[in-house]
Amino acid sequence: MDTPFITYAKKGVLRMVPVGGCGEFGMNSTGILYNGKLYLIDCGVRFPDPAKLGIEAIFPDFAPLIEACGGVEAYILTHGHEDHLGALPYIIDQWPAPIYGTPWTCELFRTKIARRKGNIDKYQLREVEPGDEVKNSDISFEYVHINHSIPMACSLLIKTPEVKVFHSGDFKLDPDPLTEKPFDSARLHAIGNEGVDVLLCDSTNAHREGNCPGEKSVFKPLLDEVSRAPGAVLLTTFSSNLWRLQSVIEVCKTTGRRLFIMGAGMEQTIAFGKSFGLIDIPESMMLTETSVNNCPREKLMIMLTGCQAEWRSALARIAKNEGKKYKLSATDTVIFSSRIIPGNEKPIIDMIDQILQSGAKVITARENPGIHVSGHGYRGDITRLINLVRPKTFLPIHGNFQQQSANADTGLTANLRPSQCQVITAGDVVDIDQKGVHWLKRVDFDMKFVDSESYIPLKRETMRDRHKIGELGCAILTGTFHRKENKWSSEPEIDLVGIELPRHIELAKWYKEQSNYIIKVVAELTKNNNNGTEALNEEVRISFRRNVSSLINKKPVVLNKIRIV
Repeated sequence: MDTPFITYAKKGVLRMVPVGGCGEFGMNSTGILYNGKLYLIDCGVRFPDPAKLGIEAIFPDFAPLIEACGGVEAYILTHGHEDHLGALPYIIDQWPAPIYGTPWTCELFRTKIARRKGNIDKYQLREVEPGDEVKNSDISFEYVHINHSIPMACSLLIKTPEVKVFHSGDFKLDPDPLTEKPFDSARLHAIGNEGVDVLLCDSTNAHREGNCPGEKSVFKPLLDEVSRAPGAVLLTTFSSNLWRLQSVIEVCKTTGRRLFIMGAGMEQTIAFGKSFGLIDIPESMMLTETSVNNCPREKLMIMLTGCQAEWRSALARIAKNEGKKYKLSATDTVIFSSRIIPGNEKPIIDMIDQILQSGAKVITARENPGIHVSGHGYRGDITRLINLVRPKTFLPIHGNFQQQSANADTGLTANLRPSQCQVITAGDVVDIDQKGVHWLKRVDFDMKFVDSESYIPLKRETMRDRHKIGELGCAILTGTFHRKENKWSSEPEIDLVGIELPRHIELAKWYKEQSNYIIKVVAELTKNNNNGTEALNEEVRISFRRNVSSLINKKPVVLNKIRIV
C-alpha cells in the first residue's frame, strides 16, 4: 500500500481518507489528517458472513495509514454501535491516544475492555457532551446532538481556520423522540449560517422516500400485535436499541404483561439505561429466571437478542429448541421488531423456519411495517439536513455504492449541482480547502479478521489457510527420522481431518501403504546429502499430497510435521 504520500499534505489543507464504511456496509471509519496529525473518526467492524470460519468480526487494517502518519492524535467517536466502535479495542493498545465519546459510548468501550480482562485505567477515555469541542491546535471537533437508535449519538462539526466539514454520523431527525431531546435544528441552522464546505452524510436509507418515522409510532402497531397474541410474546430487536425497549415496557404496562429479558446485550442496555436515568422499569413487571416459569403464558412478554440470527443469541438457541430457560409453544408469537442487515438474509430465514416448525406464529416488518422504525434518516430527512447546513460539497458516506449513489441523487433533489454531489469510497484520498474538494490517489486497505474465541485479529493469509482446510480438508504427517543413523525412531503416521477416502479403500491397509511410501521417499531423498531438511520435508509433503489427490480429485492441505534430525 502506497501510504507515505498521505502525510505530504500542505499546511492548512485538511486531508481525508475513508478507511471503511464507503462502498461497503459496516466498518465505518474516516481518517482526518491536518498539519501532520491523524485523527480517526470512529473505528468500526462489520460482521462476517457464514463462510468466514470462526470469525467474530472484520475490520480494516489501519497499520499502514497510522504508521505512515506516526500514530494517532485522537479517536473521535460519534456513537457506540459496533460498526463505529467495535474495532477500537483491537487497535488502541498498539496506537494509544485519547478517546473522545459521549458517556454511553465510553461506557460501552469500558465494558468491551472489561470483557477482555483489560485495565480500563490505562486508556485516555474522555467523556464529552453535545456542544463540547475537542480542540487540538488549529483543528476542533464539535459534538452536535442528533437522534439515532442508540442513546447519546452525535454529529461532528470539524473546523480549521480554512474549512468547515460537517460529519452527520448515523442520524435521523426525530421531532418527538422518547426520553432524549429532539435533534438540535437551531444549532444545525446556525452551522449552515457559518458556512459548511463539505457535508459527509449517512447513506443507509437514502433509497427510501419520505421521512423516517419516529420511535413513538412503534407503540400502537406493537400494542395491536401483542393484544392479539393468545400466548407468550417473544420480541426481538437490536440489543442496543434502548428506545425499543422503552416502547415494549409501555406495551407491557397497557396489556398487563410481565417482562423477561434474555441475552447479555439486552441486559447490558437495561443496566446502562437505568444507570443513566434514561429508563424506568417497575420492579413488579420484571421476571427472573425462577419466576418466568410460573407466569401464565398469556401474561408473558420475553424480549431477547437474536434478530439477526446470531448463532449464540437467545432466540437462535430457542429456535433450535436448545433454550434452557424457555421452550417455544404453539400458542407463542415471535415478533421481529427489526430489519434485516444485508448479508443476514439466509440465517434469518432459516431461523424463522425453525420457529414456525414449533407451531409458533412469526410477525416481521414485512407483515406489519409499523412494528419497526429505523435509526437512519430517509431521503426527506437527508434533504432537510442539506437545507439546514447548506454545504458547498455533498459527500455521501456510510453505505454501499448503491446507497451512496441514491444519496448523491438526494443531493440533486435538494438543489445541489451534480458537481457538488460526489460518491467517495473507502481508500479514496481527498484534500479539502477553500477552493473545494480535490481527489488524489487511492489506497487499498487490507482486512483483519477477529477470531471468535481468542479475539485475536488474524491476517488475510491466516484466513486463507482456514478456508483451504475447510474446503479441501487436511492431512497431518508425523514421525522422526535420524539421518546419520539412517533409521526411524518413530515411523510415519498419518491423520486425515475433514477428508473421506473412497469406499473401496481399506483404511488400515492404506495408512500402512502410505507410511511405507513416505519411508521410501525419505530414503531416496536422503541419498543426496546436499538436500536440506526444509527441501526434504517439502518433497515429502508434495509426494504424499499427490497420492491423496489421485483418490479424491482435490489437493488437500498437508501439514508435514515429520522431524528429520
